[in-house]
Amino acid sequence: MTKRGQVFRTKQVILNAPIHNIFTLMEPELHQRLPIKEHKEKQKEAWGAFTLYIGANPSFMMPEASSIPFHQFISSYESPLSEGNQFLFSISQEGDTKFAPSGKRSITISTHTNVDKWWDRGTYENRKEAYMEKIIGSIDRKFPTFSSNIVVKMAGTPVTFKRYTQRAYGKVGGYIPKSKYSLFKSYSPNSRVGGLWFCGDTVFPGAGSLGSSLSGWMVADAIIGKNPGQGM
Repeated sequence: MTKRGQVFRTKQVILNAPIHNIFTLMEPELHQRLPIKEHKEKQKEAWGAFTLYIGANPSFMMPEASSIPFHQFISSYESPLSEGNQFLFSISQEGDTKFAPSGKRSITISTHTNVDKWWDRGTYENRKEAYMEKIIGSIDRKFPTFSSNIVVKMAGTPVTFKRYTQRAYGKVGGYIPKSKYSLFKSYSPNSRVGGLWFCGDTVFPGAGSLGSSLSGWMVADAIIGKNPGQGM
């Protein structure tokens, strides 16, 4: 049932919303039939993301790096690989005018973050500015003219993800792994409720483009009977 009261009936439902959202999307009587229990799910630590979207003049890049679209920055190996200490940096290919105007490049940056701290209105703006400065400062150490070549920049936080994607608490990126066996403790794409399936970054085989895509592939195969035991 949609928020406008429209009712649609189907034999199969594939839910690509995160597990964090399922208890607000389903009728209470379904909760008892799920192997996932709300109080336990809320106790599992999950990532959020701080992101930066930048348009820049590409002259900041050294020639040998200009053709490499993906970079990983780590400021300190002694600190946790999150909160801007480690981040991924993706830049559009030279000449790709779908992502940036001619002569410019678009850049997407993301780092894991704890979602809880972002919901304090009193510290929100200062925290956002501090994270931007920290990340841009790290890039400047590798590409010294980076900050002076920025044309436009926009930040995204867990609050942004909650507002625009409705992900509970702005969580994105799946659960925080606690051991080398964490993957095998993931929730199954099979909900155990007939006709209901899960896919995305909060179910096996985990977060990331590859993991999320593979979970959807597994569900599709199970539904059509190609691999009926897959993900069960």
